[in-house]
Amino acid sequence: MRTSVLTVTMMALLLTAVMPAATQSFVVPDAPDLLIKTRRTYARTSPETSFTDVLYIKGARQRHETFYALYRGWVLITQCDERRTLELNGGKRLYAYEPITEASSLVIQLGGPAAASKPGPGAALDVTDTGERRAFGSHSARHVITTRTSRWDLPVMHAATEEVDGWYIDVPDAHCRPAGARMAAFWAQGGGHVRLERWADPGRGQPIEETYRIRQGTTQTIISKVELVEVSEASLDDALFTVPPGYLPALPRPYGGYDFTKPDTVINRLTSYGDVIVNWANSWFSARPGY
Repeated sequence: MRTSVLTVTMMALLLTAVMPAATQSFVVPDAPDLLIKTRRTYARTSPETSFTDVLYIKGARQRHETFYALYRGWVLITQCDERRTLELNGGKRLYAYEPITEASSLVIQLGGPAAASKPGPGAALDVTDTGERRAFGSHSARHVITTRTSRWDLPVMHAATEEVDGWYIDVPDAHCRPAGARMAAFWAQGGGHVRLERWADPGRGQPIEETYRIRQGTTQTIISKVELVEVSEASLDDALFTVPPGYLPALPRPYGGYDFTKPDTVINRLTSYGDVIVNWANSWFSARPGY
């Protein structure tokens, strides 16, 4: 069965976000108040698609918001002092907590080893700090160019060079990890199977400007751009990093995670577990001869 490009891309993004180094400690930062609002535009869609991302930082906590047009996207709050994340559904006024665990256990569950590996044949990663700096309030943004050259055996992608040219501000890690604990994960297909390649990511920081390009042969395509909308060091309200008044717990799913369309009530729990039992029974009877 051929692995789709979308599946490969989504899994790579997931693992890039959670991949730890072989040794990892938990960090509780004490960062000054900061707000960074950026807009990311995807140029390959028609019409162009834009998302607005807002990052709030206060002490040991962060709040991430994403907006698409008039649609209010997800809100994720990291509480490093409580070693947990808080997710909010503003439309349904629901919330759920998740503990922050060692990411290596997640990698093992996904079937990958916890140790980092070197880039495979035909792949190279180069991260260059140009030495250029820009002042944004009391923060200094670094100009970093990241280039990855890869050899793909996918039907729609061949030898390609990915370049991310951007300006970055150092902020605490969103998953309460120490600097340098993050790993970069990439997928490459060859020999009839998908191979995961990953190695230490030096960490670029929070983008305030960024252009992501892909070059294949003589063709250069801009995939996305990030532009700075607002930056502020004004004092932030503690309430931004807690459950808003009137929100209810989201319904836990029987196999893990949460249903953010329903509150956690006795009736909803019984209905959810009842659906699981009915689906299991139907599968069991359909698999038996004579039924």
